[in-house]
Amino acid sequence: MLRWLTGCILGAALLTACDDPEPIAIGFVGGLSGRSADISRESLNALDMAVAEVNAAGGLNGRKLDLLVRDNQGDPALAADQVRDLKIAGAVAIIGPNVSAIAQGMLPVIIETDLVTLSPTVSSLAFAGLDDPFFRMNSTTRQNAGAYATHLYETGLRRISAAFDLQNKVFSESWLYEFRGAFERLGGEILSAEGFDSGATEEYGPLVGRLLATKPESLLLIANGVDTAQLSLHIRGMNRSVGIVAVEWAASEQLIELGGAAVEGITILQTYDRDDLSPRYVAFREAYQARFETSPGFASIAAYDASIVLFAALRAQKDGESLKHVLLSQGPLDGLQQELSFDAFGDGTRRQFFVTVRDGKLVPR
Repeated sequence: MLRWLTGCILGAALLTACDDPEPIAIGFVGGLSGRSADISRESLNALDMAVAEVNAAGGLNGRKLDLLVRDNQGDPALAADQVRDLKIAGAVAIIGPNVSAIAQGMLPVIIETDLVTLSPTVSSLAFAGLDDPFFRMNSTTRQNAGAYATHLYETGLRRISAAFDLQNKVFSESWLYEFRGAFERLGGEILSAEGFDSGATEEYGPLVGRLLATKPESLLLIANGVDTAQLSLHIRGMNRSVGIVAVEWAASEQLIELGGAAVEGITILQTYDRDDLSPRYVAFREAYQARFETSPGFASIAAYDASIVLFAALRAQKDGESLKHVLLSQGPLDGLQQELSFDAFGDGTRRQFFVTVRDGKLVPR
């Protein structure tokens, strides 16, 4: 009797194990605290939604997804350690980070561990054209800054002064270099370019004063949404008429929340169409708003698209096949608003839309 009962218990345990296969661990590394936390939270929100949708539908090939979240606190060294931690924890891939300076710290460990990592928003040219496990959804600084140069020149701007964030200089210096080259080739002029440390306690007033003293037609701010809002407040306190241009990094929902009237009229590039009426995007936007009580931003869209390509690759991956190979070889996939694909180096591109802040909303220019 005891032997029969023991057999039944073991049999039940085996059936339970068969019915509940081990989940697939997906890592997320983002700066959920600090000055660039807005875009990392947007990315995590979208990824959390994507994971919940897959799990509600039965998982990937019958296995549920387990999301392992790590806050790098804006520290590249901590983010590098988190890559090793996620590898040990069994993560098959990472989505993140959102900031190029963090990616710079992570990349050596990503290569060392061979852990596939997909960044929704990193764009520095320093990461393009490399044969490594680091995939990027975004266009490069050369592509984005070049688009800005053409757009601004075509709108009549010729004289610009710039401020760029030294805390993320692998992005900001790359962006400024590419913009300067493209803008000057068209006939424009960069009057002055000053770096600032967003992690320091320095006042932005003196920096803005020096830039305004060059008599520019517009100021170019190469910074995140929080610092762009603060710089704009100082600019409008000193000059009500000078133009303000912000790079795509600043295009989070916090820009308008923190900047208020000071960011009215600002020019900025978006990597998605806020007014898109395609059924898939509308369904995503409504679900996102219902769940998080805010609108999705560019980092949300890009992170959800990253989940689309990653989950498709995991579904298609065969035993013994590298995830990197599957990602590179799978055909274009339908994203929320565009086709998603990578070149031979795992570099993607995003669509470009120039918008302006009008009555507290980002609207097409």
